[in-house]
Amino acid sequence: MGIKDYMADKNLIAASLHGNHEVFTRIIDTGGRFVALISEGPEFIWGDGFLHNFVASSVPPLSPLCIVPILPTATVLFTKRHSFCVQPELVTMRLGKDEVAFFNEIVQIYSRNYIFFRKDKPQITEHFATHEHLEFEYHSHEWLDCLIESAASFFPAH
Repeated sequence: MGIKDYMADKNLIAASLHGNHEVFTRIIDTGGRFVALISEGPEFIWGDGFLHNFVASSVPPLSPLCIVPILPTATVLFTKRHSFCVQPELVTMRLGKDEVAFFNEIVQIYSRNYIFFRKDKPQITEHFATHEHLEFEYHSHEWLDCLIESAASFFPAH
């Protein structure tokens, strides 16, 4: 809420999350693309934050985006662009060591106090060391934007 160590009412937080869940559900119902990012090498980490552009209101973002680590070997990206191929709704991408490291850095940027991992202990970045939920300006990063555009414009050859 912009105030250091602010103790918000848990009912208020729950109501905000419930509203975001409804907005996200409506967005999924109207289309979008899921991208399963798979690692066969280094593992993904989790944290107490993740990249998304949903705000605490009932108004959906123009280009919804969220990146959620779900397994040590998989992270899910959801995006809905103004123009993209409708099918397939799910695209799978295999990531290399440097790409997984980038997604792990995103987790540390968006997390505040907690980082979780299974066996690959991450190097703590200066972003996470601030103990603040930070974010990319406009939730945008040049490399990530290129990956999202590639996934959103992917159309399988028949």
